[in-house]
Amino acid sequence: MDQIPGQLLVDNLEEFRDNLEEQRMHMGFKYLIKNITKKIVEKLGGASALTVDHIADLGVLRKGLDKDDIKDLQPEVQEELAVYGDDLDEEGAKELFDDEDASKRRKRATTDYSSKDADYFLDMGQIILGLPEEGVTTITNEVFEDIVGTVSEISGWSSGQLTKWAEKAISVWGAANTFTSDELLRLNNFAKGFTASQLNSMDFSSNDVIASFGLVSGYTAEQSNNIFAKIKTNTAVSNLTGSDWLRLGRIALGMTTGDIGNINADAFKVAVSEFGKMTGWSESQLDALKDKAVAVYGPTTGWDGALLSTVNVIIGGFTDSEVENLNAEDLQYISNEAIASMPPSKFKLLSSELIGQLDAEQAQSVTDTQIQELSEEQKSALASAESEDTTTPNATSTTTISPGGNGSTKSIFGIASILLPLLCARFI
Repeated sequence: MDQIPGQLLVDNLEEFRDNLEEQRMHMGFKYLIKNITKKIVEKLGGASALTVDHIADLGVLRKGLDKDDIKDLQPEVQEELAVYGDDLDEEGAKELFDDEDASKRRKRATTDYSSKDADYFLDMGQIILGLPEEGVTTITNEVFEDIVGTVSEISGWSSGQLTKWAEKAISVWGAANTFTSDELLRLNNFAKGFTASQLNSMDFSSNDVIASFGLVSGYTAEQSNNIFAKIKTNTAVSNLTGSDWLRLGRIALGMTTGDIGNINADAFKVAVSEFGKMTGWSESQLDALKDKAVAVYGPTTGWDGALLSTVNVIIGGFTDSEVENLNAEDLQYISNEAIASMPPSKFKLLSSELIGQLDAEQAQSVTDTQIQELSEEQKSALASAESEDTTTPNATSTTTISPGGNGSTKSIFGIASILLPLLCARFI
């Protein structure tokens, strides 16, 4: 990245930006964006030199602005960036809320949020993530009613903010066990602000409410355990249908290993692909899910590629011998998420030869915790796999495994494939 001329990026910003738009879901996108934006901002004279037009032109690269960049922006440029607040990551949105000139900062310290109407909060978009915890408390009940269903859909709230939003809901609607279905449906991410016992007291008799809570990610284990415990008081686990399990979504992470064993076979066949997509399972849950899959589909030695793709992260529950029996042909059916979800004690059982046959994205998904358990030979094989690009012939990638196996520096994916047309044009 250091060898790429900054002026080249600036001169071809529009084309380069559009290429990056297509890479949003690629492994390493966030890391790449941060580095490219830093390069461009430096070439433009630093964040303090950025203009309103620059902010508009950056497009997806706005995600690469860090806290120091936002702090150094001129006031009018910060205002322009606020228009694109939803393009920022969570830290950037919070920083934009906080980092203004001294007079605005003094003004905010005495801001009376009880005097603000619904539009004031709704117009902030994601920047509302910077709202002080005490500010939530002073929002009027009427405004809370008007905004809760919208602002609760925003992710990135701190645990302290979530707690305050939950307390505000209780102050407006009453005790958690009295919330109506309509009120529960408006909680979205704010559900995470309630205690486990409060969640357990809520009314989950509505399928719509269950589905809404199931879409929320980030519950603590205790929270998901208590929500699921309440739901199964209405319907025994063995009686839950495939549709019921699909509706539960992330709440399923609250199952005990006993619950997993009690899922009926037909329902498991419907839900297993969704279970396989979810991350956050404990090792004991993965073991139980794999055992359930064996009970339904037979021994793992008979699983074909389609089934491996379906169970996905559940391969993290494979026994030592099952992991050791994986072969190169199986790798094409194992997702990046499944690789990253394998317990380090299991991943290290893969042979150096097999690790070396991971494709670049699979290798890049290996976590630092997993790497710490590898031998030097396995780390060398992983480094070789990471530097391979099996999708774009002209793409290049470099990876460094740190001495002692204490982590890895992830590669910048396919950078040459994005820059090649621009680099070539420079010399025509």
